[in-house]
Amino acid sequence: AGTLEDQDEIVRLVAVEGLGHLGEAASPWTNALILRLGDFSEAVRQQTVCSLLQVGPAGPPCLAEFIQTGATTREVQLEALQAMGHFGEVAADHTPILAGFVGCGVACLEQAAVASLKCMGPSSAAAVAAILAQPEPPVHLAEGSTPEQVQAAQKMRRRAAAEVM
Repeated sequence: AGTLEDQDEIVRLVAVEGLGHLGEAASPWTNALILRLGDFSEAVRQQTVCSLLQVGPAGPPCLAEFIQTGATTREVQLEALQAMGHFGEVAADHTPILAGFVGCGVACLEQAAVASLKCMGPSSAAAVAAILAQPEPPVHLAEGSTPEQVQAAQKMRRRAAAEVM
């Protein structure tokens, strides 16, 4: 899995694809694979999503953790949110995390979260309803807030959504 960080794009692409071919046997490398969602290569990012789906059940919990703690840029968060949607109802346990992005004030992240939530089936509706019913904290007024304030507000909204589920 050290080739996942190789400087050569082709080497990274082949490594990501290879892990996908291993299926569930590649579960121990799921976190390393998820880091490739931040790769500068579009091809590597796309293959990462495909490979995560092939790895299977280890994907959603690791992605959920990554979305909360490891996604370093808005672009990487966007990729991770979109990847979560590809798991569909298998990722339904993690709807509160995605619902926390509803009203976050960043249109592309909100849209990605909503699109992914739609793929997760009816159980995601309860998480979204809980977020929409919580006018405070005003996550949608993120302009002018520090990243820590926005993150704390999103966590509170996810907790509210989790309590409903």
